[in-house]
Amino acid sequence: MNRSSYYALAVVAGLAGAAPALAADDEGGFAIAGGVGFYSDYLYRGISQTDNDPAIQGSLEPSYKFSDAFQIYLNVWGSNVEFSDASIEIDVTPGVRGTVFGGLMYDVNVIYYWYPGANNNQDFEFFEPGASLAYDFGFVIPKIGFRYSPEFFADSGDAYFAFGELQVPLKFFETEVAGKPFTVTLFGHLGHQWIQHNSTFGAPDYLEWNAGVSVGMFGLTFNIGYYDTDLNKSQCFAGTKLCEGRVVGSVSASF
Repeated sequence: MNRSSYYALAVVAGLAGAAPALAADDEGGFAIAGGVGFYSDYLYRGISQTDNDPAIQGSLEPSYKFSDAFQIYLNVWGSNVEFSDASIEIDVTPGVRGTVFGGLMYDVNVIYYWYPGANNNQDFEFFEPGASLAYDFGFVIPKIGFRYSPEFFADSGDAYFAFGELQVPLKFFETEVAGKPFTVTLFGHLGHQWIQHNSTFGAPDYLEWNAGVSVGMFGLTFNIGYYDTDLNKSQCFAGTKLCEGRVVGSVSASF
């Protein structure tokens, strides 16, 4: 790993530990949350951002809860990447979220994707507004969402992303191990990415999906899943393996 990659990892790890946890009470108020995770690969919508190498990712999120129906937040998230001219990605996401109508969870935000140190001529950075809706039925949590960028990654024009997700908590597994909750959740995801200038981006419009299992144990979350796209090698950034199907594992901790 080169020096810039070590620097990227240090920045991300520092981000995750930058502040102590402050919890909001049930009535609302100010809180700070965050976490850090280690991943066997960093996939963004099914495409490796680390040239099929591992990643460390961290986040920090101050928020203020006015009521169950309305909370504002600012999430700052970081990861190492392996691009021609960038070794770190930082996403800054201001947004509002809440629960309305007896359990409908909404989230409306804008993500700014920032690649410190990258040459401005690469046009890596972009904004992406989006929204999602989810509902917890107890035995299953479905979620749908949509995102739009007026100038997508690498100056590739308008881009649209629609997705659906499912989480299935296996509550019959719930117990305690060493005084910590033990949980098992199945997950699945299906998304479609549309891009105005496919030749500039390096790949055609595509489907991506994943499915796997998440286990909470010892205060940590362990994930393993299979991730894939419908892009073949010749369609994937001039014949790379970045879009191939793969198993990705991770372990993360949050506060």
